[in-house]
Amino acid sequence: MPQAEKTTFEASRGWRWLLALALGIASMAILHAGLAAGVYRWLDEDGNVHYGDKPPSKEESTLIEINSAPAPRPEDVERRVKTQRLLDALESQREREKHETAQARAEKARQQGNCQSARRQVELYQRANNISRLGPEGERIYLSDEERGQALDRARTLVGQWCK
Repeated sequence: MPQAEKTTFEASRGWRWLLALALGIASMAILHAGLAAGVYRWLDEDGNVHYGDKPPSKEESTLIEINSAPAPRPEDVERRVKTQRLLDALESQREREKHETAQARAEKARQQGNCQSARRQVELYQRANNISRLGPEGERIYLSDEERGQALDRARTLVGQWCK
């Protein structure tokens, strides 16, 4: 009994393969027929020109033969490859320049912010009567005249550094 089952299995497998081959060939034939279909040109009642892949039922049409494009020459392909490389390099350079410009803008904005902050510190140290800072336990500690002068000098140094 097992012999008969094995033979039946092999036979059905052969039929499946043959059926798949037949379907593949039929599909290729249909596809080729669709690709080989012509283009038709016709005029309607108003004199307008129309084009289609099927001839119209009422109007008289002309089958237009379409020639395929010639295969590209090797030097044309090489030129396209070189052109694409050049375009890619230019695009890469543009992206790099855009990135560098964005970084420069961000740095300039940071520098301007630091400059404004340093100028406010100088103005504060010059105008305020009493300047204090918070101590380690949150208490207010007032700066002496000497400490205030040192803080003013540091703020002026920062102005010179950031406000160029």
